[in-house]
Amino acid sequence: VQVVFGTYLTNNATGPGSISVTPPSGPYPYGSVISVLPRPDANAAFSTWGGFASGTANPLEYTIISQNPTISALFTKIDTINRIEIDFKYLRYN
Repeated sequence: VQVVFGTYLTNNATGPGSISVTPPSGPYPYGSVISVLPRPDANAAFSTWGGFASGTANPLEYTIISQNPTISALFTKIDTINRIEIDFKYLRYN
């Protein structure tokens, strides 16, 4: 019988995006390193990590050192400027 002591990682995305975790599921043994990748939606950007993580590392390499950590990612919408292209036609008046 093999006993593995570990925990689960909870992730939360706030705003237009999601989080990808590798390896994708626990339990994670204490001391293991998890790669956490922010995935912003179209017209969005990753802003910062929260919860048990901080900063803007992308991807985030997180070491499991506590029970049931939660990592959050904040995403912000990027305002797009609508561009209008005008085709100027010159009219000749007689």
